[in-house]
Amino acid sequence: MREDISFKFDQTVVISGKAFMKMQYWTEMMKSYEIGGMLVIEETQDQIFVEDVLLPEQEVSSAEVDMTGDGMAKLFTYLANKKPELVPKIRGWWHSHHNMGVGWSTTDDNTSEMLSKRLGSCLAINTDSSGNILVRLDIYDPFKMVIDNIPYMIEYEDAKIKKFCEKEMEKKITKPTVVTNNLNRYYPYQGYYNDNDEYSYKEEYEEEPPQNTVQPIDYPWHVHWLPDDYYRQFMLAAPALTVKKRKRLAKKLYTAAEKKGTLLETCRSVRVE
Repeated sequence: MREDISFKFDQTVVISGKAFMKMQYWTEMMKSYEIGGMLVIEETQDQIFVEDVLLPEQEVSSAEVDMTGDGMAKLFTYLANKKPELVPKIRGWWHSHHNMGVGWSTTDDNTSEMLSKRLGSCLAINTDSSGNILVRLDIYDPFKMVIDNIPYMIEYEDAKIKKFCEKEMEKKITKPTVVTNNLNRYYPYQGYYNDNDEYSYKEEYEEEPPQNTVQPIDYPWHVHWLPDDYYRQFMLAAPALTVKKRKRLAKKLYTAAEKKGTLLETCRSVRVE
């Protein structure tokens, strides 16, 4: 009796910008010839990350690429002597199909199966001159399986460019200063008075004002409109007062005029600073 086995591939394939550009440039440069290389891969439970592509010596033609000769031996000898940390990361291969479109030939199938036998699993990437990419994963251990047409992401990140951008921002970008000290009175679309009657402006409000806040009055913060009699009182006292006291006096006179009902009379504007 046949037993169906369901399998969910939940790793994300990510190709570094460096590896991606190498594959694209070499594909374009070879024009009507194929070319191939070995993939340097860092694998975790959630991700297969293609760090780099290494190019061995090889014989190429318009229909196939042969990387099984002395070129592979030279590559692994170099890595063992100069960069031994990369040897266990060689977990896949890449080759191009120039203008023939992406897809897997019988030779490609055999190459992926052979590498998966040696490595336990093998990631394969196929590119063409139109910029198409096809990704597959061959698994040999603990059981044989081929997962084709795997979605992938390309990580466009360059440490040098990032550092350059950071330096440019430090030199040329100025951010607004946000004042948040002792905010106790809320003036929508304008700003706040703090406990010292000093005005502070914020472009974005981080939280709603408490329920017992004083409601705004309908004049600009630095100008008060007063009826003639209150205007004369203010002008007589203002020269001897500080800016803070002038603000308080103007608001006090305005409140008194509002209670008396004289704000509908002819008013004059007074600046309090």
